[in-house]
Amino acid sequence: MATPMTAAQVVTQLKKWGIKYVEIPGWATHNRNSKGAWGPINGFIWHHTGAAVSADNARSYAASTLYNGLADLPGPLCQLAPRP
Repeated sequence: MATPMTAAQVVTQLKKWGIKYVEIPGWATHNRNSKGAWGPINGFIWHHTGAAVSADNARSYAASTLYNGLADLPGPLCQLAPRP
């Protein structure tokens, strides 16, 4: 298995691959419910939550719900999310 990527390495690869992205402040150090440090990424999974988010509200949704989580499920809910 390949060595897991750090947050900085993920950003480097996104740039290398020409993928447009927006960084939410603090994402690289945000941990799940204070359960330890943000871990390296071993891979990516495309998961659809079923949320209907318009392009105009995508950044707000990522910065709030995906970053902070829900009342019964602490965030972050993901490290990456597609742009609509």
